[in-house]
Amino acid sequence: MSLTYSRLPPEAWRNAGFGAGRLLRAFDVTTGAAADADVLGVTEGPVRVQARPTYTNLAAGVANCPPNAREFLVLNGWDVRLSGTLVTADARAARLLMGHADLDGGRLAPRDRVALDDDFGALWLVFDYGDPPGYYAVHLKNALSTGGFRLQTDRAQRTRWPFEFTAHVDARASDAGFEVVVGQVES
Repeated sequence: MSLTYSRLPPEAWRNAGFGAGRLLRAFDVTTGAAADADVLGVTEGPVRVQARPTYTNLAAGVANCPPNAREFLVLNGWDVRLSGTLVTADARAARLLMGHADLDGGRLAPRDRVALDDDFGALWLVFDYGDPPGYYAVHLKNALSTGGFRLQTDRAQRTRWPFEFTAHVDARASDAGFEVVVGQVES
């Protein structure tokens, strides 16, 4: 019996992603570089990115229109979430995980209000991709921690910081609040 459809294509490894990646505040997509100051932490798998569109069917309830007619679907927006676990986190990362907090020295003080300019920001998940060396980068615009501050310690394991971030759109912009970049590292 020949297994035609379960065989890997010859270039399968050219399209594979490797490792859980790093969480960054900024990333240069043209060079594939990130400054050390922009690294928030190293992740441990599994890391999940979920970008779910929401639609309205304008013909819902119209008796002579078939269900799910594509001509009447309107995109309402995107619900974009990034979740996983950090295995390294400094005070800046802990502040980001808290969502809305002030960092004074090593002390984190949660606030009861969200600050638009300080709490929302760019967030990048970047991991190795393909052969020759490249990267896969998911950029959440206006990301905010919606999973809260969580810390897990274990005698036999290292400390972990589970996270969940949600991308938010800017009411003045007309974009989805995220982008995905597949790039090659320039030599």
